[in-house]
Amino acid sequence: MSKSTNLSTEHSRSDVICPVCGRKKSPVLPFIGNLCKDCFLEKYGVAHVPDYIHITICSSCGAYKIGKQWVYSSPTTLEEAVYEAVYTVLMSKIKPVTGLSYVSIKNLESQSPINTYGEYYFKVTAEGKSLEGVVLEKDYMVKVRVSAALCPRCIRRKIGYHEALVQVRGIGGKLEDFEKNLVLDYLDTFPLKLKEQIVDILDKKEGLDLLVTDATSARIIASKMSGRFLGKRIETYSLSGRRNDGRRLGHLTISLRIASVRNGDIICIDGSPNYVLDITGNRIRLIDLESGRESSLNSDQFWSHKIESYTPSSKIKKVMLLSRDPHTIVFLDIESGYTSAIEYPPERVVNLADKELREGDEYIAYLTGKVLYIIS
Repeated sequence: MSKSTNLSTEHSRSDVICPVCGRKKSPVLPFIGNLCKDCFLEKYGVAHVPDYIHITICSSCGAYKIGKQWVYSSPTTLEEAVYEAVYTVLMSKIKPVTGLSYVSIKNLESQSPINTYGEYYFKVTAEGKSLEGVVLEKDYMVKVRVSAALCPRCIRRKIGYHEALVQVRGIGGKLEDFEKNLVLDYLDTFPLKLKEQIVDILDKKEGLDLLVTDATSARIIASKMSGRFLGKRIETYSLSGRRNDGRRLGHLTISLRIASVRNGDIICIDGSPNYVLDITGNRIRLIDLESGRESSLNSDQFWSHKIESYTPSSKIKKVMLLSRDPHTIVFLDIESGYTSAIEYPPERVVNLADKELREGDEYIAYLTGKVLYIIS
């Protein structure tokens, strides 16, 4: 009895017929609801796709507008910007027809080259999947109107408007020329979207002033530079008025002190000369040339001390290695005309420079009463 019922059910399933074309359901002809795949596609399609869309693209940076919201991207050509905008707008508008679980854009193709603003026709290949797991595909033609405008960010840049200022200064309160170049080279590595928020860079006697469109971008820029140059930040915010919508309008100033030192430099910490052994990320490793004590400091620890530029003293000398034996290493003071000898036991000669000590070679040394440091 049970076996007969199963056979009857299987037979009835295999005899499902499409009421439109009269074909039977089979492995090569799946059904969606009571219609075969082909008839369902012809009657309903895959998605509800608009016949016409209008997109606005910033003629300066390539950002595009969806509704009242600007979307900032990094296209390199107008064509890239248009394709990205059309795809994003269509994905926000298309909906699957009844009977399909989802729909996506499989392919997007302009019917003519995109080299200026105006009207274009796009062939849109939509792909969907039914509740039964059947995959459908259909082409639609969409008319696209592409208009040009300036986005709010580019308008602010064009008129020089900025809401934030990042003042970059050095250890002694002044940024030297080589330090300015280091900063400018580092800024050039920023993502395009972030670089575009810098309205202008003013080369001041004390350092560099970065005019930034908004406070958020200014904080990101200052944070990145702090991590790169062991920086210390102080923020001040002043209220300058209110917008038309009632929100506060203010100006952010970030004072950024950076330690643009390199391996092998000497800086003064709390009045004592320290040799920079290594800088890695947000940490600096030092050796105090007077006490011989090594330390490793993060940026907060570093700037908690009194930091000053080092002024060369009589303790730094140009020397030539004359001779060495197990008991004594002898240097000649070059500035004395090679007439003054400097002798230290081998265990009190510390080679901080990445150089092999060889007789006849010249070095820069820092001399204390107990230790001679080879610093370069």
